[in-house]
Amino acid sequence: MPPSLLEVERTIAKLKGHKAPGVCRIIPEMLKYGGEGTARWLHHVISVAWDSGEAPSDWKKALLVPVLKKGDTTKLDNYRGISLLSIAGKVYALLLQTRLEKWAETILSETQSGFRAGRGCTDAIFCLKLLYERALRKQKPVYTCFIDLSKAYDSADRQLAWQILRSRGAPTKVVDLIQDLHEGTTCAMQADHRHPDSWFDVATGFKQGDVNAPLLFNIYIDTVVRAFEPLVRHLGITWQYKLDGNLRECKNPTASNMSWIFMYADDIALVAETQEALQEALAIIDRVFIQWGMHINIRKTQILCLQSGTQTGDSSEQFWLRGQPLEQVQMFKYLGSICSADMSMQPEIASRLSRAGGAYHKLSRLKVWKDKNISVKIKVILYKVIVQSTLLYGCETWAVTNEDIRKLEVFQMRCLRRILGISLLERIPNAVTRAQCDIPEVANLIRYRRLRYLGHVARMGDTRLPLQFMFGTISGTGTRGRPMKSWNDYVRDDLEAIGLPYNWRRKCKNRDEWRAAIKVLLDVPSP
Repeated sequence: MPPSLLEVERTIAKLKGHKAPGVCRIIPEMLKYGGEGTARWLHHVISVAWDSGEAPSDWKKALLVPVLKKGDTTKLDNYRGISLLSIAGKVYALLLQTRLEKWAETILSETQSGFRAGRGCTDAIFCLKLLYERALRKQKPVYTCFIDLSKAYDSADRQLAWQILRSRGAPTKVVDLIQDLHEGTTCAMQADHRHPDSWFDVATGFKQGDVNAPLLFNIYIDTVVRAFEPLVRHLGITWQYKLDGNLRECKNPTASNMSWIFMYADDIALVAETQEALQEALAIIDRVFIQWGMHINIRKTQILCLQSGTQTGDSSEQFWLRGQPLEQVQMFKYLGSICSADMSMQPEIASRLSRAGGAYHKLSRLKVWKDKNISVKIKVILYKVIVQSTLLYGCETWAVTNEDIRKLEVFQMRCLRRILGISLLERIPNAVTRAQCDIPEVANLIRYRRLRYLGHVARMGDTRLPLQFMFGTISGTGTRGRPMKSWNDYVRDDLEAIGLPYNWRRKCKNRDEWRAAIKVLLDVPSP
C-alpha cells in the first residue's frame, strides 16, 4: 500500500536540517518549510514511483566528497568517501525503512546490537566486559578475536541480498522498490559531477548514505552468521543465569546460553574458552565469509587473551589465518571502549581523559571559553554536550575505583574553573564552582548513568543478552581471597546510596518512576 499524504508529511518533519543536498540541489529545509503544496508534490512523485516500481534517476545518483579520517593527506586509504544523496529520495527511502524494519526485528539475532531500536554500543560493551569480569573471578581464560571485515558494506552481493530478503519473508513490494533504488546507481566526485563522463556505475554493496543500508547489511550479515553458527556455536563459552532480580553472584542458575559472538553491525567479537577452539572457529568463519563475498582484513584483525588467574596473554600462543599470523594485543578499543587483558580500568580512564582533553582544547583553539560574547550558561552547555559526554562515554559499564573517579573529577574541575575564569589562587571550593555551573560530581554522574542503564536492562525481555549477563555467571572455581569488585557490586552500592537496595526492580518496570527515583543523584547541593 502506497504511503499516505500524512505519512509523507510526518517523514518530512523527521528530516534533519543543515544537510548538504544531492544532485537535485534540494535541501531539507525546502521540504520541511515548503508548506502543504510541497508535501503534496512530493507525495505525488513518491506515489508514482511506488506504483510503477521505478524511482526517478536523480534518486539513484550520489555525489562523493572525500573526507580525511587521519594521517597522511597524500594516501587515499586515509580518506572516507561521503555520499550526498537526493533529499527527496531520502524521504522515499525512509518510508521503505519503516516497512522493512518492523519485519527485520522479528528475524534478527539477539547477538546483533547495531542500528536497532532500543539497542546500542553500550549493550555490546556491557556483555563483553561482564564476560571478562566473570571469567576473571572464576579463573577461566577467554580468547577474543576482534574481526575486521574489508569494506563490508561495499562488498555485499546485491543479488544475493535480494534473494535473502525474499527467502526470509520480507514484504515483496518493499524488496522490489529497494532493489529498484539500487539498480543503475551511479556516483561522481562533487567537484566535477557536471561532466557526463565523470559518472561511474556502482554494482556492488549497499548505497552509502542510504538510510536502509545499515538495516540491509544487518540482515545480510545475520544470514551469513546463521550459515556458520551450527559449525562454531559449540566452541563458545557457556553462560548460566537466573532471572530472579538478585544482583549478587548467581549461585543456582536455572538456564544457560552459549556466548560465542557479539556484533555491532560489522564490528564482530568472537569469543572462545581455548586457543584451539578460537583457531578452529576462525578458520570456519573465514571460509564461510569468502563464500558470501566478504573478506576478513588480516592486518586489522586482532586477538586479546584474558588468561586465568593473574596471567595475561601468553606470547607463545600464536593464531593464524590463511597462513598469516594475527596480531595479539594487551588491550583493544571495542566500539570506543578499551578492553584490557587484565581488566584494569586505567587504560580506559586514560583514554577518556585524553579524548575529553582533546575535545576541550579544540574549543579552546576556537576561543570559545574566553569569548565574552558567549554566556557562561552556553559555555556550560557546550562543556556538557561535547567534553563531558566524551569524558564519560561508556561509563554505564564501568567498575571504577575511587582513584579513577578522582582523576576524572580533577579534569572536570579544571575545565569548569577555566570556563568561569577562576584561578586556583582564589581558593574557591569545588562545591561552589559546581554550584555555579549546576554540574554534579563525577561520582554521582557515573552512578546516575549506571543506574539508568540498570533500569534499561531490567525492562528488557528474557531473551535479551544484557539481561542474561547481568544475572549470570560462568562455571569455575573462584579466586582465593577477596575478589575484585564487579559491576554488580558497584550497582548494589549505588542502590544503597539512594535508598533502594531491595525494591529496585519493581520501580524499574516504570521508566518514568525509575528516572524520578535516581534523579536525586543529579541534584547539585548549595555550598
